Amino acid sequence: TCQAWNNALYGIDVACMSFFVVEFLLRIFALRGLYLISWVGLADFLSLAALGITLTSLRDVSLHPNYNSAMIADDMVIPVRLLRLVAMESYVPSFFVLGNVVWLNRQLLLKSFYALVCVWYIFGVALYVEENGSKDKEISSRYADVLTGLPHALVHMCGDYPVQNYSHFSQFSHFWGLVFGQCVVSAVTGIFTAGFVDYLGDEREMERQRAAERRLNLVTNAVVMLQAKFRRRRRLALQNQGASSSACAVPARKSGAFCDCALDIVQQRTFLGKCIMIFCNAVLIINIINTLAGSVPEVEANGQLLLVLDIIECGCCSVFVVEYVLRVLACRTLCEVIAPMRIFDLLCILPTIAHMVLQSEPHRWQKEHAFWENMIECLLVCRVLRVLEFHCIRREVRLVQRTIGACLQGLMLPGMMAVDIWIISAGMFVWVEGYFKGPEEEHMRSLPDALYWCSIYLLGEWANDEFSDGAGSRLCIFYCLVAVALFSIPIGLVIEVTSSLLRDMAEEDKEIHRLKGVPPGRPPSGLRVPRKSRKSQMGPERSILLKKKKTREGPKMGPRWNF
Repeated sequence: TCQAWNNALYGIDVACMSFFVVEFLLRIFALRGLYLISWVGLADFLSLAALGITLTSLRDVSLHPNYNSAMIADDMVIPVRLLRLVAMESYVPSFFVLGNVVWLNRQLLLKSFYALVCVWYIFGVALYVEENGSKDKEISSRYADVLTGLPHALVHMCGDYPVQNYSHFSQFSHFWGLVFGQCVVSAVTGIFTAGFVDYLGDEREMERQRAAERRLNLVTNAVVMLQAKFRRRRRLALQNQGASSSACAVPARKSGAFCDCALDIVQQRTFLGKCIMIFCNAVLIINIINTLAGSVPEVEANGQLLLVLDIIECGCCSVFVVEYVLRVLACRTLCEVIAPMRIFDLLCILPTIAHMVLQSEPHRWQKEHAFWENMIECLLVCRVLRVLEFHCIRREVRLVQRTIGACLQGLMLPGMMAVDIWIISAGMFVWVEGYFKGPEEEHMRSLPDALYWCSIYLLGEWANDEFSDGAGSRLCIFYCLVAVALFSIPIGLVIEVTSSLLRDMAEEDKEIHRLKGVPPGRPPSGLRVPRKSRKSQMGPERSILLKKKKTREGPKMGPRWNF
């Protein structure tokens, strides 16, 4: 089986190698040889060379190095091969955008980075002076000299403490070191994030302007088409005055009474519909609480409580069936019936039926098929997603959906950059910890292991901070100063996209009100009673009383000083 997998992976490498070589030659031909001068082209060439080495007899040695040979070239094949990710810069220019952001904010970054280095160096030297020769061997080995202690001091400044056995004098240094250290580290991270968000925010502003122009063109075209159709129909009506009404009449859409009633209930157009849907929502919340209560060990050990929970589950399932039927009847097209949420509603009914069938089986059979019971419990917990259909949070759910859709486009650049840093740095950790026999060699034996630990480090959590002297500690410094800041960019982008979507929704509401001729913030014209009609509905006695009140109050006075 292993040999079959190795042959399959070898075949995939051969196919990828042929495709990459053709792409590389086409790029050289298209750019007239200038592609080899660029750093992307150089990374592409080195990755192809490393991939070619793994297709020769050195494949096993290159992919599974023992780091004991005299040649360093075979130990570096994996990190160099991972440079292939940099070739994605031609499709997703993430590092190009990062370079622009750094250049536009170079002065702020230099000032904040200088402050960070100063606080970092002072804090590291203070810890070295106070902990060098400490009785605690773990602490003393970390601060054997200043260069060895600087990475550990930087980890503490980032807010993580793998070790805590410091002396009283060091604790005082930690107090002011963390106060100033958190400030300078947050400043560098904030400038990185804000610069990236502002850069992409300017692009989104241009996209909003183009979207507004497209909406204006769409409205203009719609008005022109309506005018053309109206003139054509009026011309036909004048030609055929006798058959004008029958020719221009639009047949009414036929729908059943049950479907209309179900639609009114689901959309809560009537008081009865509101009561029914609120009752269904309350039943869903009760069912979620019932599912959570069934997972408590004390409840599972009590047979009477389990019987009560099963009865509640069956009652909730019956309500869900009725609600599902109403939602299906409210659908007007087949696409609405097979929509994802309708299918999910149907799937949420099936676990209760499967649970009842499972309970009817013998106890021995249930123990042998415990996997299905776990699957049923997982599906029961997934019912919580039906809360997103609540009418009271419909606008927020729509905003979240639009935010996710917009974030998928905006997060392409920082996401690709984060993936590149994550994978390439993991390969570097595997190489340096294996080659220099670092303390983390056992955790970095393979690339999947390194990816796991690097994902923890990139989130700012340092479960292990003892690396090989030199290369490993320098990668730790790179993570604290650059990689963690780059990984915080998506959070700022999500905030920017959400605020941008709120502005877009406000602009769309303004345009809708402008088309209807109603100022923003006021109810639609169909819901307002005209002033004249209100006066006519008052009656003569009410209008006379209003006139007497106006004459008794007198005319309204203007401001005292009129310029």
